[in-house]
Amino acid sequence: MGWLDDLFSKFENTGETLARKVMDDSFRHNAENASGAGLEVRVSREYDGVGLSNGRLCYWCLSRCGVNMTLAEAKSKGTFERHEGCGCIIEYVSLKGLKSYQTGKSSPDDWLTEEEFQKRVGYEIGDRALTPQERIINAAIEMQMQDKRSQTLADVIIDNHDALAYYSPEEMKSRLERAGYKIEPLGRGSCKDLKFEEGGGYRIYFGNDGYLQYHPNKGHHHKGAYWKIGNGQRGMRRYNLDGTPKYD
Repeated sequence: MGWLDDLFSKFENTGETLARKVMDDSFRHNAENASGAGLEVRVSREYDGVGLSNGRLCYWCLSRCGVNMTLAEAKSKGTFERHEGCGCIIEYVSLKGLKSYQTGKSSPDDWLTEEEFQKRVGYEIGDRALTPQERIINAAIEMQMQDKRSQTLADVIIDNHDALAYYSPEEMKSRLERAGYKIEPLGRGSCKDLKFEEGGGYRIYFGNDGYLQYHPNKGHHHKGAYWKIGNGQRGMRRYNLDGTPKYD
């Protein structure tokens, strides 16, 4: 009877997903009405960090994630769309700053307040939760290792560079190492071949021409420590450790 159980489970999951989509459509309709009335809403979609079976990342969901989007941007990006079993978190912020959440894992009519959401997803009130930008960057780090031809990591960090403020150089290095990246010392300048543990920087290569670098506060060309990220399509960008663009 195992096949019957599998079939029932499939229908049940499909039904839940369709119900969530109906709720998301209703929520989007209400947001459209608010926007039409002159109330500029903001929408974010956060990757659930679970993905597909066998630990595979869901490219489809990740491409629909974003932060602080206008309603038009969210609709264009497909932010309100879900597939079967989708667990992405959709956040709606009203003009008054009130936030509502739909986790995709609760009942389809269960829009949560911020406090309810924090409890539901297991965060303790008062502890800092990962920002949506951090979760997107973390997912892109893992996804890049599974598809080495992808340019996703550079695109995601450039598009969410403010989140670099939440990564110390040590934390970023540790995350990259756990994901399987080859960490190398810098290859030129005053920090050439100097290990990170000895005060140097580090770099990784990914995709066809992707590049991520941490440069410490050493050398004459750039004042202050910074990140460098980019690829052939987006070019190279430099950011201060607080995530702001670096111009010197």
